[in-house]
Amino acid sequence: MTAAGRDGSPYRSLPETRWAVLDVVREVAAEVGATPAQVALHWVTRRPAMPAPLIGARSPEQLAETLGALELDLTEAQLDRLTAVSAPDLPFPHGILARLNAGLPR
Repeated sequence: MTAAGRDGSPYRSLPETRWAVLDVVREVAAEVGATPAQVALHWVTRRPAMPAPLIGARSPEQLAETLGALELDLTEAQLDRLTAVSAPDLPFPHGILARLNAGLPR
């Protein structure tokens, strides 16, 4: 028997941090009237380390939805929310050093 994830999906083994990212993606999508996929694609294309995302549309409709990400206009606050919720936990000792240095001038 397969147990379902917190949203009823079969992905119950995903860590809570991944669900938190999905929650924010869905919130932003609702705010701008887009699909979560469009928000996610728009967001990752604005990340400095993402040169070009690979898309795998299987139908003209799916391609049209994907290309809708190009027309989105997310605010800096929305992009910052997505970036903050998806920030990985740094391994020891980097996490401690980051917290200690957070308030220091650069």
